[in-house]
Amino acid sequence: MAISIAVPIESSSVKQYIDLNNTTYKFIYTYNEVDERLRISIYRGEELLVAGIKIMENQSLLAKYKLDSFDGDLFCKSFKGGTSIPATLGTVGLGLEYELIYLTQGEIDNA
Repeated sequence: MAISIAVPIESSSVKQYIDLNNTTYKFIYTYNEVDERLRISIYRGEELLVAGIKIMENQSLLAKYKLDSFDGDLFCKSFKGGTSIPATLGTVGLGLEYELIYLTQGEIDNA
């Protein structure tokens, strides 16, 4: 079942620990002022898996990376219909314009 991730929106740089598929990951969100986009770095323990991925609306965030130690993918999805607002600080989170969604690889394969 897809998991909506409660993205912290109160600061331009936030660390979050989250359990996905029985593994704890550290997500670090940063706001890039140059392109006005929210970015995410993902760690498993102290191991950096990916750094500075731009959170883009209505698409996979990890599809172009080969991550053996991350089972699944993250998606930034709008549940409010056609929107022209970019996915950035203050628009990504539970109940906001966009949500960050986690799907296991099995859920992606069976979709």
